[in-house]
Order: sequence, then C-alpha cells, then structure tokens
Amino acid sequence: MKHAQIWVGLAFVALLSACSSTHMIEPGVYQSGVDGVEPLDPTEPVELLYVDAESMQVRIEIDGRVVNEFAATRLSRSQWREGCQTNFSREVLETWALQDLANASDNTIFLQAACQGSGVVISTNTRTVLFGTPE
Repeated sequence: MKHAQIWVGLAFVALLSACSSTHMIEPGVYQSGVDGVEPLDPTEPVELLYVDAESMQVRIEIDGRVVNEFAATRLSRSQWREGCQTNFSREVLETWALQDLANASDNTIFLQAACQGSGVVISTNTRTVLFGTPE
C-alpha cells in the first residue's frame, strides 16, 4: 500500500509539471478581430499591429496610417500573465509593458502572447483587443 501511494504521488507531480506551457510574443504583423473573436465588418477600417522585437517598438496602423506608437519593455518572467486555464494545465504568456510615445498616460498598457500562440493581446484597464495572424 505504501508503494502504491508513492507511485500515485509521483504520477501526480509529473502530470502537474508536464502541463504548463509558455507562449512567446513573436515579431510580425497582426490584424485585429481575426480567429473568430470579433468578426471584421467589411465597412470598418482594418487595424494592424506591428511588433518589432529587435527595436522593442510596437505600432498600430489603421488603413495605412499610424495611430499609435509604443516603446516596449520586456517584463521579467515573474510578471508574465497566466491564462487559458483548463482542468490539467495553465498557460504562461510572455508580457511586455508598452509606453505610448505620443500620449503620456497613467493607464498601463500591456502586450501579451495569446493563449493558443496564434496572436497577441493588447490590454489596458478598460479595453482588451486580440490581434491574430492575418490569413
């Protein structure tokens, strides 16, 4: 009986340790409202997010016009967000802090990897927008 308890305990520890995954922010171009989160209205302008990990710059363009530019700072892993909770796993999402270059604001802006690893999320105290990879 004692050996069975030890094996069950070891299996449980292995199960928990194997069920955590990390999603990183990938440089590139992302489009708002893709992946079925918010269907794009064809009459609405297209909002694109450009992420440059080399220069740590992020910008938002609507119909080719830059509407926001940000300086990005990588947060330490201990400050990364967690999300996508399931019964057996958790996702750790790389998170950057963004500083709006045009508007000084007390509203903290974060950029984080999306749960399924197919996009990024910008979030503030009042708004969250998913940007996915354009098809």
